[in-house]
Amino acid sequence: MTSTNSTPPQKQGRLAGFDGLRALSALVVFVEHKVRDIGTGAIGVWIFYVLSGYLIVGILQRSRASIEAGKATRFEALLDFWRNRALRILPLYYAVVLAVFAFSHVLDRTALAYYLVYLQNFYIAWVSHGWSATSHLWSLANEQQFYLAAAPLLLLLGARSHRATLLAIFVSCLLLCVLASVLGWDGMAFSLLPPANFAFMALGGLLYLSPSDSRLWRVLGHPAAGIATALTFAIVFVLTRSSYDPMAGTALVVYLSGLAFASSLVACVVASPTSSFVRFLETRPLRWFGSISYGFYVYHALLPGPEKLTRRFAALAAVPPAVWIGLELALGALLADLSWRWFEQRFLALKRRPRPAAG
Repeated sequence: MTSTNSTPPQKQGRLAGFDGLRALSALVVFVEHKVRDIGTGAIGVWIFYVLSGYLIVGILQRSRASIEAGKATRFEALLDFWRNRALRILPLYYAVVLAVFAFSHVLDRTALAYYLVYLQNFYIAWVSHGWSATSHLWSLANEQQFYLAAAPLLLLLGARSHRATLLAIFVSCLLLCVLASVLGWDGMAFSLLPPANFAFMALGGLLYLSPSDSRLWRVLGHPAAGIATALTFAIVFVLTRSSYDPMAGTALVVYLSGLAFASSLVACVVASPTSSFVRFLETRPLRWFGSISYGFYVYHALLPGPEKLTRRFAALAAVPPAVWIGLELALGALLADLSWRWFEQRFLALKRRPRPAAG
């Protein structure tokens, strides 16, 4: 067995704790958008990115092994990957985007072209410089851009070179972020564009590809590292909140501490699948919420909040804020569950099974 496959126990199939992490991440984003805009959503998105990098690079690594074993061609493997990703992500995304732009009278119609080709992060950073009802979809653009770049690259290169490739991507992105901060580059663009976000996905991929006895796992996968990075991020987060400006992006110190925390959190879950924390993540409500988290993320920001409804129905102004939050959370979860059962799974049934990796 090569070193590229000598990874921690949780490698394939359903990974314990991942749905629970998705659930908690989605709830953190919900707090940002529906409770108080103080920047909590960033860490939720970053955890999603590390999870995505771990899973996607794992798929591509196994597909490359199939290519090297003569069980598939590069074109077949790439087509399978993009087809399966498209069936999971695109139907819901395009249905919602087209519906919102068709029925909303306040959105900039020039933005639609960017959303249709998953460039809305560039549109927000360089064109609109502001948020709208669909701006939360910027994070999906970064994921799609990573898929489009990483898939052909990792399927073209030999499996043994994948770790070095992901490390080069990670270091390059990190250096670009530090340089952007030193030069005082547009903070909003820093937060929304690929370099700052690819770093999380690349680090997630490095976790998958690194042997269980590697320095990366010994550092990030240790429970003490999880606690230390969580405390560090919490302290930095609290100390910088007084100057938080959603239009100015994320401070470099928050970004770096978030990078350490998000990756260590995922590493601890993978490395200790029987821990009390993972058992908590595996509780039925969190597993269920994690399974519908994609739909919840897409829908929740589109729900009309109390500020809109009370303008039309004055009597609703007496409803306590906590009740509004509970109603929006419940409605978002209900929409996501119905979407998952009756819409998304119909497309997932069309997915092809990945070709078996080399034994």
